[in-house]
Amino acid sequence: MNKQAIETLNRLGIVANEAFISKCSLLQLPKNTTIFTPFQSCNAYLIVVSGRVSVELTSRKGREVTLYSINAGETCVMTTASLLNQEDYYAHSVTQTQVEAISIPVEVFKYALDDFPAFTQFVLSDFANKTSMLFQLIHKITSHDV
Repeated sequence: MNKQAIETLNRLGIVANEAFISKCSLLQLPKNTTIFTPFQSCNAYLIVVSGRVSVELTSRKGREVTLYSINAGETCVMTTASLLNQEDYYAHSVTQTQVEAISIPVEVFKYALDDFPAFTQFVLSDFANKTSMLFQLIHKITSHDV
């Protein structure tokens, strides 16, 4: 992993654990790369180190709505929900720029939630922030004629 990825993990209080770091990988994703699609199962927790990802929902009529964006130091609320509830994705995500992301396998993610309070706080805080943004989007959509 590079210095920026290590610093990101360090902020989460997990760099000291070599076993954890050795099971994670650093992904280099070009612009316009699809990360997940509807009905796909989630197999890793991603933390964006650099770049920008959008999460979008497409209606049956083909209309796309951007649910939220993920920037450096953030994660995907849908990934978190999918991992915690063991459910498939219901939207799709694509890189808007070149992205570098830390990939944490499911079993390591669950271990980190149990053993690293700072990581748990990060996951819950990011989940709460993105959930709040989704509520604001729903309010905006339902308050206007669509």
